[in-house]
Amino acid sequence: MLRLISLLLCAVLCAGASAQPVQPAPTPSDAVAGVLDDWHDAAAKADEPRYFAHFSSDAVFMGTDATER
Repeated sequence: MLRLISLLLCAVLCAGASAQPVQPAPTPSDAVAGVLDDWHDAAAKADEPRYFAHFSSDAVFMGTDATER
């Protein structure tokens, strides 16, 4: 009987050890960070369509050159 209880206890503990950890729900800050990371990545890769897709329809881009507006 003791052996059966030991085996059952071992099985329960082993089953719990293989369970996936619970991931916390994303926060609004995580969402903002994701958008900013993607925007900066688009800028670093000179991906203009993806870069400007983050702008609102009435946004004004002020570049470093006088003609970039």
